[in-house]
Amino acid sequence: MARRRSSPARGAAPAGSAPRCCRSFGRLGCHQTATNAIATEAGVSPFTPYQFFSNKDPIATALASMYAREMAEAERAIDSEGPLSFTEAVGELIDVCTNFNRKRPEFHTLVVDAPLSSSAPEDKQVFGQLLVDFIEVRLRRALPTLSRRTGPPWTGSPYDLSRNS
Repeated sequence: MARRRSSPARGAAPAGSAPRCCRSFGRLGCHQTATNAIATEAGVSPFTPYQFFSNKDPIATALASMYAREMAEAERAIDSEGPLSFTEAVGELIDVCTNFNRKRPEFHTLVVDAPLSSSAPEDKQVFGQLLVDFIEVRLRRALPTLSRRTGPPWTGSPYDLSRNS
């Protein structure tokens, strides 16, 4: 009797399928992308995505989370030793973000518009916090006397730049 090959867990995409199936999200947007379009772009049967996902929403969530983690890794690699000036480091960050989005035009759509599961916002928050931390570390290095403002957050910038004049 032949043994049946075990399939990956539901919610885990087949290896190598993610980059191909992402294109439809970038081209059509999250709301216009159909599971059949995802399958066509991935080069698989229209029934294959349903072996791994219940519908397109968890696919979008998985892709958004994957891209947020990839972008966070790319950001962490910038100026890890700290030799760049603030302006150079921020310029490098902008270049990395721009190139990442050019190579993956669906990234913005997935991260901004995708209907996300409960775990995906955490990945997006981690990514956003990494960008904030990146800027903060370099600001503190460039302007060591910079201090946090003690007033409420709605009063403007949380940093008091007047001390650095």
